[in-house]
Amino acid sequence: MAGLPTALAGAIVHEIDGQPCVEAVKFNASYAPPLNFRAGFAGMIGIGKGQAPTQIRLTFAGAAGKQQFNLIAMAKEQSNGGLGFDYTFWDGAYGISNRWLVPNCQLGDFNMDNDPAQGMTDKTVMLMGNVPKQIQ
Repeated sequence: MAGLPTALAGAIVHEIDGQPCVEAVKFNASYAPPLNFRAGFAGMIGIGKGQAPTQIRLTFAGAAGKQQFNLIAMAKEQSNGGLGFDYTFWDGAYGISNRWLVPNCQLGDFNMDNDPAQGMTDKTVMLMGNVPKQIQ
């Protein structure tokens, strides 16, 4: 039944080319196609939707050894014909919520922060892909 209290979503499970992003400590997804409104002397004519990419921003914890971030680089290099790699995520609990696919992703941005006093290193990447599609 809609409107009844339920458990809140905690950790979001997400994958790059089928590999779970277990070292990611922060996840952000956005899809914002531009909308255009047209009106004439008699009022509204209609609304048109433009095209926009999906953007995924991931922050990985910096580990001392080889890091999972390298999976993104490998996926990019192994992309077939420049089409990129697939990114999937659940919008709630794993296995019972909606699962989304963002196809044709490419690596678009990389940032690394290190705070030696706190003993923390973070790597942030931005992926850009096609329109998200619900697959489960």
